[in-house]
Amino acid sequence: MSNARRREFIAYLAAQELTEVDVAVALLWFESHEDHHQSELTGRQLADLLAADRLRANVNVSRLGAKLARHADVVRGRAAGTFRIRAGSDRVLSERFQAHRRAENIFVSETILPTSIPLGGRKHLEALRREINGTYEYGFYNSCAVMCRRLAEILLIEAFNSAGQIDLIRDVKGNLITFGDILLALGGQSVVKLSRGAPKALDRLKQTGDGAAHSRHYNASRNDIDDLNPSFRQLIAELSALAKLS
Repeated sequence: MSNARRREFIAYLAAQELTEVDVAVALLWFESHEDHHQSELTGRQLADLLAADRLRANVNVSRLGAKLARHADVVRGRAAGTFRIRAGSDRVLSERFQAHRRAENIFVSETILPTSIPLGGRKHLEALRREINGTYEYGFYNSCAVMCRRLAEILLIEAFNSAGQIDLIRDVKGNLITFGDILLALGGQSVVKLSRGAPKALDRLKQTGDGAAHSRHYNASRNDIDDLNPSFRQLIAELSALAKLS
């Protein structure tokens, strides 16, 4: 988790117009709020972090140390040559850097559903892809399972719509039927033709997603999501093609 938070924060800092010393102060604040709570760092350690995170190169350590010593948000640490965030500045910096926690700034990798699987460039589907990957990366596995299920359901509906047979999955009142009923309807029509393994993948996905959404005693785990792949990726690629999104 800390690696993901670091990548997220570094990406945020890289997009800001900050001076070298202000970036160093931001890293000093970040390190003091991580799990290991390394609240005091030397100028050399901060220079090394700037280089390692590719925020700055060839930092003059002496010059950085001198600037840190004069910075309004920094005081000398207990150990020789170290710096820490001034107590009165910590709350202000925390409020300032909460901006990096906004959803659009959070770093999300493509662990579950990569962008190599096309979703037609549709914003609502790309938002689901990001949520699926993000909830997995940050450990919100119930949410991830539900979003995986939701994406498959939407793509199935799009597949029927693309085939011009959306009415096959509407009830007598014209409303779309449930995901479970859509899966049952798949066996009685020849419009949306799935590969041999797709129905099993859909059933498994529905079971995991339903459990995460509705079970009183079950919480989805990382292993539950991992067990959905590679079938989930294959299923989404297939449904995307049937919906003519690829």
